[in-house]
Amino acid sequence: MSFQPPQTQFIALPTSERLRYVNQSGLAAYIFLSLAINSVFVFYIVRVYQKLHYTGLFRGMLPWVLALNLLSAALLVLFFDENRKCQVLIAADAVVSLLVFALFACLRVPPARQLQCFGFVYAALIFGHGAVLVAYAFAGPTSVRAVRAWVFATSLVIYAAIAPWVATASWPSGDEPAYLMLAQSLYTDHDFDLTNNYAHGDYRQFFPTTLPGSEAGYPLAARMHDTITAIGSEHHTVLNQHGEEMLFHDVGEPLLLLPGYALAGRIGAMIELNIISALLALGIFQLAFEISGSQRRGLWSWALFAFTAPLLLYSSALFPEIIGGCLALWAALLSLLFFGTRRRSFLFGAGLLAGGMPWICIRYWMLSGSLLGIVALYILKKHNQRGRMASLADLAVAGTPMVASLALFAWFDAIHFGTLKPNAGYFLIVSEHPQFFRHPEIGFLGLFLDRTYGLLPIAPIYLLTLAGAWVALRRQKWTASLLLVPAGTYIGFMAFSQYWYGGWTPSARYVVAGIAVLPVFASLVIDKRFRLLVLALALWGWAIAFITTAVPLTRWPSLWDARKSGLTDFLRENVKVDVMTIFPSVLRGRAVDYAETIIWLGLIVLSVCWIVVTSRNPTEDNL
Repeated sequence: MSFQPPQTQFIALPTSERLRYVNQSGLAAYIFLSLAINSVFVFYIVRVYQKLHYTGLFRGMLPWVLALNLLSAALLVLFFDENRKCQVLIAADAVVSLLVFALFACLRVPPARQLQCFGFVYAALIFGHGAVLVAYAFAGPTSVRAVRAWVFATSLVIYAAIAPWVATASWPSGDEPAYLMLAQSLYTDHDFDLTNNYAHGDYRQFFPTTLPGSEAGYPLAARMHDTITAIGSEHHTVLNQHGEEMLFHDVGEPLLLLPGYALAGRIGAMIELNIISALLALGIFQLAFEISGSQRRGLWSWALFAFTAPLLLYSSALFPEIIGGCLALWAALLSLLFFGTRRRSFLFGAGLLAGGMPWICIRYWMLSGSLLGIVALYILKKHNQRGRMASLADLAVAGTPMVASLALFAWFDAIHFGTLKPNAGYFLIVSEHPQFFRHPEIGFLGLFLDRTYGLLPIAPIYLLTLAGAWVALRRQKWTASLLLVPAGTYIGFMAFSQYWYGGWTPSARYVVAGIAVLPVFASLVIDKRFRLLVLALALWGWAIAFITTAVPLTRWPSLWDARKSGLTDFLRENVKVDVMTIFPSVLRGRAVDYAETIIWLGLIVLSVCWIVVTSRNPTEDNL
């Protein structure tokens, strides 16, 4: 038997075997390169920890940076696929990993600019890894189960990478400190009375170390001091019959986030919220998959909406919005599965999630009540097919969790407020400070078009959902009703609020829970014939998400004028151009603003009509 050189043996192999060998070699090279990059990075981390003058926010962030690199690599290795696109993507991920060394260059810039420098490099690292992982979802895993796991894991990695930077470079504000204070009381005192917690100033532990630099000419240290002072004087509490300070916000969120808070304080609560946000992202994919019948369209809905404002913003903001949106979406998904299978376990799950919504926030009655109403109408409409007793049993299965939840809530309020009325804390504060007015047209336009607090100025990609909802109403009336009625009821209710802008809060707060179910409609109208429009809309939202990730304080309103956003201050100071002025300021409410509003409404209607007509017959091939 003659000897053959290794090169000859390799060439003699079948083509498929040669490709597999090359691909496996590529994977081995990626693993080696990733380990080498991160090993060198660990060496630099150790040096930074050994030098006393490298203190503060940067030292605490470096382990999180390392974790992001390692988790991204671990996902790509675990879900490795041998096709050519995946090979290119793992190579791209290795290149993105090299950005970690640029972080050390931020330590050599003037102290006033270090925060922004570190933030933008770290945001580039997050979005770079995120782009690779999202693209890999289209090229790598093929089975539905594997895709679900990938969607959840990728979403969690990206959200959890953002949270520690938000905790480091900003502090809780608005309603966030109130929720954290109750979590603190439940953890340390095992009660709902916040009197001693505010007296002891427990809220100070939620703040990072003094931050360098300024924003719009205002020192960040002074801004942090003003926030601490404001929290000390505005407790977000009401007195109950025992003279205890009870949070007037509902207690569901602090109870839900208590495990995370008990493990790691504020950042632990944020990571737990990241998990809920990842479940919401998974729900977007799954529900879009169910409605469109296409795995690829489900992935597009997830990719376009899960990593842009407002869902990305609120994934690390300790408001109840993401929790309410997640509960509403999964309740709708389980209801839809019941429609198709008639399995009562799905129906019970939907009722259980709907029953939990009022615990999170009184506003979510609009979501839970209208969703269960549509389910009840469906059951009654189909009772001739299943029989009267079966329909009554279905209604009982759907309604029992809500009744049990209300009974438990009434018992809780009877103990702490002396009344059987659920959401008693909110009713007390509303009796002192009326919340509603008779101009819902202003609230509605503001919720969607206001340059500071509206949805479309920060996420114009939601135009696709309006077009998709139109298509769904013509083709899948029950499915469309199950999603649109709760969303429309909730948004319509919030339009009557004189505080439709949400107070001191990031943009679009009061629509987040309602629009969480809407991205699935985009799966019905995504079409390659208007891919340039989709790309432009998505890039706008991603750019805003990138800036607000790099500089988290830009999420909040302007310090100088609450009718403007911190993003506006940032753009004017650093870019010298405020692109947000192309949208109206409904909150300001001048004649020119209403004229701009009319123009934008016309453009929205024309765009939606064009998208609907263009994507009249969506198929897998026209993506």
